[in-house]
Formats: sequence, structure tokens, C-alpha cells
Amino acid sequence: MKLNVNIVHHYSITLGRGGEKIIKSIATELSKRGHSISVFSIPFRRRKINQFYPFYYRECFLKKLDCDVAYYVYVPLIHKLFRTSAPKIAGLHSFVVLLKFSHEHIRYSYILYKHGILAFAATYFSSLTKGRDLNNFNGVHIPNIINKNNLKYLEIYGKEKPLIYTIPNWVDLQVFKPRNAKSDVFTVLFVGSEKWSKGYDIFYYIARYLHKIIPKIRFIAVGVCKDGSSRSTSFIEEYPFIYQEDILANIYSSSHILVYPSRADIFGITLIESLACGTPVLTSALPSHTAFLPSKFICFTTYDYIRRIIEIYQMWCKKSGEYELLVNESRSIASMFDKNKLFPLFERMLIEVANKGV
Repeated sequence: MKLNVNIVHHYSITLGRGGEKIIKSIATELSKRGHSISVFSIPFRRRKINQFYPFYYRECFLKKLDCDVAYYVYVPLIHKLFRTSAPKIAGLHSFVVLLKFSHEHIRYSYILYKHGILAFAATYFSSLTKGRDLNNFNGVHIPNIINKNNLKYLEIYGKEKPLIYTIPNWVDLQVFKPRNAKSDVFTVLFVGSEKWSKGYDIFYYIARYLHKIIPKIRFIAVGVCKDGSSRSTSFIEEYPFIYQEDILANIYSSSHILVYPSRADIFGITLIESLACGTPVLTSALPSHTAFLPSKFICFTTYDYIRRIIEIYQMWCKKSGEYELLVNESRSIASMFDKNKLFPLFERMLIEVANKGV
């Protein structure tokens, strides 16, 4: 069954980071499978670049959608800006609705302080309405592995609740795979941004501390330079975000560990990309991370990160094979998120919801 699918995103997809990457992946794969795809984005935070997309793309603030099914990267009331009579799916790619699942437990005033007025308004609206806005949708997609016990994190009140789909985001294992040998210098990598939610301040503290006791360790941070030029402290090599996936995969592959101390995530695609390249990860104890990662990759405090980095560094130095086992385990975890396995489930979801409107 071939569909006319409209996809709606609240950021310009020229931004090109995690959320925008998954939208482009969805649209591109559906186009390859013969579906007619149109993507509509609000021109918010756009980058001034010209890109060709293998699907129709338009930036606007209002649009009447004509399609078989519409997939919204959900923020409250977005379906009021992009209206349609077709069946609708809300993709919960941000922490707005699943706050307990994907965000450190903080006060709403702190959300305003750290994330800004728009994120605060969206989160507070969802809290006040107790998720009732999602009753305007025929389906809800949670892009993570959430079992029935964990669905307690999603509270939707109302008589007719939408269908719930828990389909994780995926990674292209033809791109993200071990592409070169590990560096001769033990390398700790960060890929993200300087935003508080990504925890770069935690990475910075870890690097500064470890540099004093093990100066041989190399620290690289990708995505933290806004002006497009690299810079260097005495202990961290800092670079702008890398949009070419093959180059990013090369950096993952040559590093020895990824440190990703995120404070808010529905699904850390950066973690899966690193694991797929054979690079173990250390990340925060968000329920969204513990849903698919073993405890050895989870850190509760800054000193947990420091202790585990030292342990993995010592494994690598000993050349006893322990580090190689960790690399193999990393790739095994990433294989669960193979695009070829997961994307057909996403496509089936669209077909099922579209058929509800027939």
C-alpha cells in the first residue's frame, strides 16, 4: 500500500542535528519505498544553507495538509497550525510529554531558566492538560524501547485514547560501523552541543579533572563551536558540529569511548551511532537510556564517569582483550537498532493508522 504522507516538524530541518536527522531519514526511506512524501517545518533556528532533499520540503507557519496520514514531531497544538482531516500520529521526540522518562527531575522554573520560554510553555501546557492534547491524534509514537511497565510514564486522559507504538529510532549500519583503527592515543569523545541539556559542562569538568592525573588521555568535543572554526583549550580539542555522517563515523570509530552526560533525551541517537562504530559509551541514568543500555554504561554522578573512564583506560592499556570484549558488546547492542529491522515497523505503523481513516 503506497501512501501520501505529510511530516511536520517544529524546527527547520536545515538544523541537521538529531531530531532533524531522523526526520530526513524517515522521509528519505519512505520515498525509496514508493510513498509520496512532503515535509513541512516551521522556519525556526534554520541554517542559511541550500540543500536538495529527495522529497518535497517547505517551511511555513500555517498549512492545510492533504494526505493519507500525517506524522507530527509533537509539540502542543502543532496540529492547529498544520491542520488535516486525515489520521494523525504524534511522534514524541522531545521530553515535553514524557518528562519523567526523559528528563532529570527539576522544577518548572528551572526548565524555564535552562530551556527557555517555548520549552517551558510546552512542558507546562502538557502538565496542566494531563496529555489530553494527544487525544487529537489517532496514534502516538514513542521512539524508544518502552515495555508495558514503563508506559506509566505516558499519561493520557480521555475516553478514546490513541494507539501507542513503541518503535525505537534506528541507525544505518552501512554508515555507522568501525571504519578505521582506534587512535594510538586513548581518546574520550563528546558529540552534542554546549546546551545544558547535553551536559557539556559535565564533560568539561571530567576532562579538566582527568587531564591533571592522566595527561596522556585525549579529549575531543564535536558540536560545541558555533562559529564554524575549531578551538582548543589546554585539555579539550573543540570542533563545530559535523553534518557529514561518514566523517562523523570516522571520528566515532577512532575514539575509545563516548561520554554523553545528557540531562534530557527521549532517545540518544548519538549513543547508538557510537556503539555501532565499536566505541563504548558512558551516559546518564535517564530512564530513556536505561531502557536499552546495560548498567555498565550508566553513570549516576560525575565521579562515576571519571571512575569508569579510568577503568576502561586501564583495560585498553593492559591489552588483555577486555576492551575488545567491550567493543564487541557495543556493536551487539547497536545491531538491535538496525534501520533494516526497525524501519519496516515504522512504515507498518503509518499504514495501520492511515487505514483507520478508510
